[in-house]
Amino acid sequence: MSVFDWFERLARFRLHRAGLVSHTVTGRDGAVHVYDAPGGGSLPATVLLHGIGSSATAYGGLMMALRPHVARIVAPDLPGHGFSAPLAEVPSGRELAARAVEIVDALIDGPSVVVGTSLGGALALQYALARPHKVAALVLCAPAGAPPTVDELDELRDLFAMQGRDDARAFVDRLFAGKPPLRGVVVRMVHDRLSRPIVQQFLGNLDDEAFMTADEAASLQPPTLLLWGEEERVLPASGLEWFRRHLPSHVRIEQPPGYGHSAHLERTGDLVDRIRGFTEEVVQP
Repeated sequence: MSVFDWFERLARFRLHRAGLVSHTVTGRDGAVHVYDAPGGGSLPATVLLHGIGSSATAYGGLMMALRPHVARIVAPDLPGHGFSAPLAEVPSGRELAARAVEIVDALIDGPSVVVGTSLGGALALQYALARPHKVAALVLCAPAGAPPTVDELDELRDLFAMQGRDDARAFVDRLFAGKPPLRGVVVRMVHDRLSRPIVQQFLGNLDDEAFMTADEAASLQPPTLLLWGEEERVLPASGLEWFRRHLPSHVRIEQPPGYGHSAHLERTGDLVDRIRGFTEEVVQP
């Protein structure tokens, strides 16, 4: 068992002890693992979508901090990630988005808050485009999905290449705004996760069709908060400018200081406050 697998099992045990339940929904690729729990607040049910190579367990702290304020907290493992069934074939970006729409549809009935980080942000955007009536508010944290240049896509693939531990160390230093606790363990976990075939094949298969179009971006309807930290060093900076140009004027874009690519891990409390404040502002009681 790898370091990451051991950590995942320990973290799931702790989340279960804290009251979150694991269950599965059936997707076209098999069983999809989901963390699910009733909340103690008046805000709508909240769905969390994680990034490539990560898992819903990475949202553990965010789930526990949000839970007292929302009616329900839901966090699925994407197909082939976490405790979900392995994939027989790695889907394209658009195929993964279609699967995400089906998974979230199976989990929520009424308007909910949808939160996504990195690839999860791109999937949250696609869900909001496909099901605007089921999204009470959309919160995007360093979202992927903006079309990069050819050179930028090559640089992104190189960043994720993970040929050895030195690559993993360089990635971790760009992933976080500051130095993470137990950096050596984090480096081993990142190397294990990102070097897996699902990540490398997914990135290798990306083409122009995988990214948002300007027309799609302009058609976004739900109230949306986009957070792109001042310390973001994983995604190309051009992505933020693309979103500024093409998303509708009602989308609120903020650049919080101290936010890197993983605010849910580094700035959990502040991120919860931003999600709560925005949701309370835009959701009618």
